[in-house]
Amino acid sequence: MRVLWMSDSPTIPTGFGNATQCVCTGLADRGHDVSILGWVMQGQPIPWHNCMLYPATPWHHGIPYQRGLDTNEMLQYLHQLQPDVLITQGDVWWLRYIIDSALADFMHTAGIPWILYYPVDSDMGENRLPSSWVRILKNVDLPIAMSRYGRDVTQANGVEPDYISLGVDTKVFQPPADKQVAKQILGYEGKFVILSDARNAPRKLLFRTLEIFRHFAVDKDDAILHLHCDPDDPGASCPEYCYNLRSDIAFLNLTEKVSLTTDMSIFPEPPIEQPTHIYQAISNLIRPRLPLAQLAQIYQAADVHLLASSGEGFGLPTLQAAASGVVPLASDYTASRELVLNHGEVISVRHFLPDPFGLRRALIDIEDAVSKLERLYQDRALLACKAQSAR
Repeated sequence: MRVLWMSDSPTIPTGFGNATQCVCTGLADRGHDVSILGWVMQGQPIPWHNCMLYPATPWHHGIPYQRGLDTNEMLQYLHQLQPDVLITQGDVWWLRYIIDSALADFMHTAGIPWILYYPVDSDMGENRLPSSWVRILKNVDLPIAMSRYGRDVTQANGVEPDYISLGVDTKVFQPPADKQVAKQILGYEGKFVILSDARNAPRKLLFRTLEIFRHFAVDKDDAILHLHCDPDDPGASCPEYCYNLRSDIAFLNLTEKVSLTTDMSIFPEPPIEQPTHIYQAISNLIRPRLPLAQLAQIYQAADVHLLASSGEGFGLPTLQAAASGVVPLASDYTASRELVLNHGEVISVRHFLPDPFGLRRALIDIEDAVSKLERLYQDRALLACKAQSAR
């Protein structure tokens, strides 16, 4: 079967990128002919793990400024690759152009079904979704929700999806043989380590993570917050959202207590104009910014994982933390709830704020988060019990 998969490129360190990598290599290993339209991919098409990887994002001054293609570009790929099925992974509203009449008519005539693997990271209250989203979902041949929350919300809006959760490799993300040695590797010996693996982008609310940590760590010399993110993420420097993470850390007097993953970059380097050798050019395009095993080492050094985001369509870091024997804390909302109940700590929501779609974005309660961190900090037997349960 000829499969055309479109989502974040498998070469970038995002949850979508990780899923692209795992699903597409799995399909290729089973004998399918897999082509990938890689968002944030640049340059020329290249072979990648028995698949072909094609660029599918416009770039401007070395920065990707949107995910996906326009109707004409998508039609060109469909004509060129002639897939038996189109599978897209991404937010529903990113893909509204696929129901454009010209594109939809071509896919219908060519007999190309559309599978959408999608997150739902918030609702409008009472499980309602924007009507524009529902229209898109009703035009998908097979919608597949990433979380139980996403499945339930979709059903409440008159669409019956399938449900397949994301997952992690539990042989990579696993508890360390010795926790203290894992801490020593990162220079965190004797420290209580809070990890937050979250993009430096609006929905993740890193400024709230810092505020929670500031309150928690005020009298604790052994408390460390490790932020696994790109402080120079283009998503934090745009007309809609501008946030200087380093300045905020300094403003809150947390410079000595907050650590950033060294050389973490969310996007690959800008296109190479004149590579000295074609293989070097390809290597620069596909080299991962941080090997998964090295990311797992960061998790193994942590005691808890804190995700303060305003909503999650899944929340892969929460699952990676649990697999690593790290107690996850996340909001009592969206998919986060189902990933922390009974083994992690569910943080209550203090307020809901509407976004441009009318969706409710959650602000987790700072006092509740600090209280639950304090409990785990003071009761190490409870921490160990929950860590084992999380795994």
